[in-house]
This record gives sequence, structure tokens and C-alpha cells, in this order.
Amino acid sequence: FVNSGYVYKTSRGENNLTNRFIYSGGIGLDVVTYNDFVIKIEWSFNRLGENGLYLHQRNDF
Repeated sequence: FVNSGYVYKTSRGENNLTNRFIYSGGIGLDVVTYNDFVIKIEWSFNRLGENGLYLHQRNDF
């Protein structure tokens, strides 16, 4: 996945993302098991240099 955007504001304030292009991206894997139990494994990163591995689970039974 890829997400991007631009933060526009005339007064800067205390937000260091004001008037800057921001983005994030990553890759993921969804595993669907018996009875619609879903396990998601995702790795993502962003413009600030932050990244991480995320695990999610969901049961839509």
C-alpha cells in the first residue's frame, strides 16, 4: 500500500508536518482460515523514518 498527502496551513504553529509532503507505505499478508478467522501481518514505514511490524487478528464468524 501507499498513502500520501500534503498538509497546508498559513500559520506554522507547533506542528512540524505543516506545509510538507507526507507519505507512508508498506506491504501486508492476510491469512484467512476456517470460519473466516483472519490474521494480518503488515510492515509499514513513513516519512519520519518510523517503521514497524504489525499483527492483527479478526473473526467475522
